[in-house]
Amino acid sequence: MYKDMADKKENAMGDGIPARLRGLDTNGNSISPTLAKVMDAMGFKRYVYELIDGQELSLETTDSGLYIVYVSYYAYVALYIISPYTHNSITSYDSRFFGNFVASTDLKILFGRKVDTGVLYIKNNSGQKVIVNIKKITI
Repeated sequence: MYKDMADKKENAMGDGIPARLRGLDTNGNSISPTLAKVMDAMGFKRYVYELIDGQELSLETTDSGLYIVYVSYYAYVALYIISPYTHNSITSYDSRFFGNFVASTDLKILFGRKVDTGVLYIKNNSGQKVIVNIKKITI
C-alpha cells in the first residue's frame, strides 16, 4: 500500500492551516517557506489597522494593483484599482462611504495616493474607531 515510511507519513497528515509549505526552488533543492513568504512571492499582502476617528496612516508602499478594503465596524467592502496616479477606480456597495484623497475627501474612509507615484494612505473619517483590513494583489 505504501512505498515507504515517508509516503505513509505524508498520507497520514491531517487537515488544517499549514505554517510552512514544502516545495522545490529553481535549482531543484527542497525548500520549506512560510506562508507569508509564499504569499509575498505571489504578490499578495495583508494589512490590518485599528484607526481612531480622524487618524491617517501610510501603508509605506507605492505598489499599484488591486486593493480590497474591508471596514469591520460597518462590514463594508470596497475594491480599489490603484495605478501610479492619484485618480483611481473604486467599486463599493455604498458610494457615500469610500473615497480617495483627491475627489471625495469628505467621505468616511479614504484610501489612495495624495500625489502621483506617491505612497498609499488610509484615513478614517467615520466618527468611530474601526478596524480596517486591506488585502493587496499586485501585478
